Amino acid sequence: MEPENPQLFTLRSETPEKESVPAQTEDQSRERVSDLEQIQKEDSSEEICTESERMRKETELIETSLKQLEARENELREVEAKRKFFDLKEKELEEKEKELELKQRQVQERSIQDGPSVDAEPLTQQRNHNDEDKEKDSASVLSASVQIKFNDFRKTMSSFMAGQVWALYDGIDSMPRCYGRIKKVNKCQSRLQVTWLEPKAEESVLAACGRFKWENTDTIQSHLAFSHEIHPIIRGKHFIAVNPSKGETWALFRDWSKSWNNDPEQHKTPYRYDFVEVLVSFDDSLGVGVAYLGKVQGFASVYKQAVQHGVISFMITPEEMQRFSHRVPSFRLNGDEKEGIPAGFFELDPAAIPSCTLEPDHFYP
Repeated sequence: MEPENPQLFTLRSETPEKESVPAQTEDQSRERVSDLEQIQKEDSSEEICTESERMRKETELIETSLKQLEARENELREVEAKRKFFDLKEKELEEKEKELELKQRQVQERSIQDGPSVDAEPLTQQRNHNDEDKEKDSASVLSASVQIKFNDFRKTMSSFMAGQVWALYDGIDSMPRCYGRIKKVNKCQSRLQVTWLEPKAEESVLAACGRFKWENTDTIQSHLAFSHEIHPIIRGKHFIAVNPSKGETWALFRDWSKSWNNDPEQHKTPYRYDFVEVLVSFDDSLGVGVAYLGKVQGFASVYKQAVQHGVISFMITPEEMQRFSHRVPSFRLNGDEKEGIPAGFFELDPAAIPSCTLEPDHFYP
C-alpha cells in the first residue's frame, strides 16, 4: 500500500491546531450574575426615587391647592359676613334717618306750640309767673334745641369717586373703623366696589391708626355703609398710613390698656369713649397732641374743649396709638349757628358716637 502523499502530510503537520478557549469558571458566572442583579437594583432604585419625587411634588401641589381653596373659602365667608353686616347696617341707618326726620318734625311742631298764646291773659297775671314757671317755660323752649343739627353729615352717591379712601362702619359696635379704597362707582344701582385695607401689623385688637395693606375687593350694596372720606399718606404701592391730623376729632378708648393685645378678652363691648380734638398731628417720635372735648349742655352732639380726668390737653405716645378707636367726623361751628354758641365748638357726627351719649345731660343755660 502506497504511503500517503508526503507533501500533504507535511501541510497537515505544519498547520497549527487552534487552542480551545477555556470555559468560564463558576465563580466568574456568579460574579457576572451578581453584577447584572446590581445593575437591575440600581435601575430599580432610580425608578423608585423618580417615582417618589414625582409623588412628593404631586402631594405638595395638592396641599398647596387645598390651602388656596381653604383661604378662598375663608375669604368668601368673610365677604358674606360683611355683606350681611352692611345690609343690616343699611336698614339701621335708614331707620335712624326716619327717626331723626320724625324728631325734627316733632321739634318744629313743639316750637310752634310753645309760641305766644292767642288767648288774652291779663298783663298782671303774666307778670306774676313765679320763678319755677319761668324755668319750665325756658326748659320747654330749650328742649327743642336738643335735636337741632347745624350741619348735614349725610352722603349721596355723588360724594364718591374712584380712588378715594373712605371709612366704613364696622360690625363690632357700628363705629367707622373699617377702611376701603373705592375702585368703581355704579351710580345707577347705588353700588360701590371697594378694596379693603387691613392693618399691616398682626395685632389682636383692631387698629384705626398705623400702616394698612390692600386686601380683597368687595361690592357694597349701599352708600349708607360709608362714614367719611379720609386722606391717608401713601407709602409705597402695597400699603398706606392713617394717623390723626391737626383739627380732626377722634374717639379714644377710655379703658384702653397695653395688655389688650395679650388678652383680647379685656377688649369687649360695650366700649366707653372719650372725645378729643387733635392739636398736634402725628409724629413718629412724639406721637399726637390732643385736647379733651366735653358735651355742651343742652345739645346732643355739640362739644367744646373741657377738663376730663383732671386734664385738658396731653400727648399720646407712638406706643399708645391703639388708644384711638376711630375718627369722628365733625364741623367746627363759626358762632353764627345759634345764639349762645361761641365759635370754635364742634358738632360731632351722631352716627359716629354711641347713641347713649346723644341724650343731653342737662339743658344749655
